Amino acid sequence: ILMSNHTSLMDFVLYLTVFPARYIRFLMAEVLFRKNALFSWLLFKLGGIYVDRDTKNLSFLSESVKVLEEGGTVGVFPQGRLPVGGKPWPFKPGIVLIALKSGAPIVPVYTDGRYGITKRARVIIGESIDLRELAVTAEPDGEEIARLTAFLEEKNESLRLRLEAMKEEEKK
Repeated sequence: ILMSNHTSLMDFVLYLTVFPARYIRFLMAEVLFRKNALFSWLLFKLGGIYVDRDTKNLSFLSESVKVLEEGGTVGVFPQGRLPVGGKPWPFKPGIVLIALKSGAPIVPVYTDGRYGITKRARVIIGESIDLRELAVTAEPDGEEIARLTAFLEEKNESLRLRLEAMKEEEKK
């Protein structure tokens, strides 16, 4: 499972170039699929996994687990949406549920999201995480899932701080 912060719709394109040998099936919000029929068709052809944030439909969880059990890679932006006013959203627990059910490791990745002709996005890749090793029980309850979600959010933040420190060091 590739886990990343979410800064822009370009994040999807960035990870296709950072991991060219991997076919990454990203979780994608319903709003993208509703733009128009051609765009929706393209997203499905690219392997997009439909996530309807407006309903309680959790079929994306089982589809993600199936992809992982078949040896595939799933890309997850746990914040579930783009930042508003530069402020990121808190992580949602879907990634924890997918990781625990599939047993797939999570590879945390962070980007500064600098996209543009004169800009260069920076990416940092963290150590692989096996959530099953960190879970207290085999069937975690809501409190345990919340703890694991917070743990992943902290890992994301530590990557952000490492990337910022690297950028500062480069300035010297």
